[in-house]
Amino acid sequence: MTSNMMQPNFSTPVAVDPAKINHFFSRFELAQLTFSELEPISLDKGNGHTFSGIRVGNDAFFISPRFLKSLMTMFEFTENIFRYFSPGELFERIIQRHKNQPVQLCFDQKEKIAMAVTKGNNQEFPLARVVNAVQQNDNLIAANYKPKSGLLEVIIDQPNEWESSNDSEYRGRLRFSTPVDCWGDSRIALGTLRQICANGAMISKDVYSSKVILEKNHGTHLQHLLTTFRNDRAFAAMQKRLSDARNIQVSAAEYWKVNQLFMLYGGDNAQQIVARLEEFAGYPEQYYQCDSIERLSPVRRKDLPVNLSLLNLLNMVSEVITHHQQEDVSDLEKFYSSLMTQPSDLEGVYSIRQPVKKKFFDALPLEA
Repeated sequence: MTSNMMQPNFSTPVAVDPAKINHFFSRFELAQLTFSELEPISLDKGNGHTFSGIRVGNDAFFISPRFLKSLMTMFEFTENIFRYFSPGELFERIIQRHKNQPVQLCFDQKEKIAMAVTKGNNQEFPLARVVNAVQQNDNLIAANYKPKSGLLEVIIDQPNEWESSNDSEYRGRLRFSTPVDCWGDSRIALGTLRQICANGAMISKDVYSSKVILEKNHGTHLQHLLTTFRNDRAFAAMQKRLSDARNIQVSAAEYWKVNQLFMLYGGDNAQQIVARLEEFAGYPEQYYQCDSIERLSPVRRKDLPVNLSLLNLLNMVSEVITHHQQEDVSDLEKFYSSLMTQPSDLEGVYSIRQPVKKKFFDALPLEA
C-alpha cells in the first residue's frame, strides 16, 4: 500500500448502469486462502494501533468496515483489542489457535479493498449468477452498489400504481439486495416510488422486507422469483397508510428524531432544512417554551403533539433523500419505513387537518 493511494470512500453509494452491471461487478473476486497468507498493515499512533490494510503476496489492500466486522464476528473480539495488541500480534494468535483454517475473502480489485471474511466456500448466492438473473429481467430499472454495506441493490418495476389527491403519484417497486462478499443475507423488499416534482425526481423506500432463501444456487430460481414476485395486499396497505397519514399528528419525539437526521444527512443545506422544518411545524420549541425539544424528557416527548401531519413529515423525508442527501442515508430510510409500517406515537390520540405539500425546500440548491 503506497503513500499516494487514496483512502476509499465507503459512505457514498455508486449508481450502476443496468446495461453494464456485469462489467461493474466483475471487479469483485472471491479467494480461498489461510491467515498465514495475510499480512496485516497497521499504523502505531502511540495510544494504540490502527488496522489499515492487508498484504496478500505482492498486492496491498485497504480493509473495509465489513472486513473488520466479519473478523470480529468470526473470532469474537472487539476493536478495543488494538489498544493493547497490534494487528500482527492478533493474526499470530489467530494462526496459533485455529491453525491454518481456510477462509473465503472477497477483494474489490478495482479499488484495492479487502471486504468480508467468511468461513469455507460460502457462495449461497454466487455474484455471477445473481448478475445474470437480474440482467435478464425486463423490468430492471436501476442498480446501486453500497460500499459500506457491501450490497448490490437492484430496483425492479412493479405494476401497482395509484394517485393521492393533492399529494403525489405513487408506483410500486421491488428491491433485491445481496452482499457481494457473501457475508449476510440476501433480501427482497417492496417499496414505493413517489413523483416529487416536475423534473422527474423519484424516491423509493423499502417497506416490506424478507430474507430470500433458494434451494439451489444456479440462478434460475432467483430469476423466476424476481420475475413473478407480487404482493398486491402489501401495496394496498401502503396506499391506505399514506391516506391515513394525512390526519395523523406527529409527536415531539418523532419531530426531534427527524430534526437530528436532517442535520446528519441534509448536506450543505442541513441548517436551512431544519429551519424550514421548524417553521412548518409551528416552532414547537416556542410553543412548549423551551430552547430545544431535547430539553424535554424522552418519555414526555412521545406524548406531546407537534403541528405537523405524518404525511407531510414523510414527504419531507422523501424530498431530503432525493434532493439534498450526500452520502448513505440508510438511517433516514429506516426512519421512513418505521413510520410506514409501525403505529406512530400519537396515532388514535390526536388528529390533524393540515394541507398536504409535495415540496418543502424549493428554494434550496440541489446536491450534486
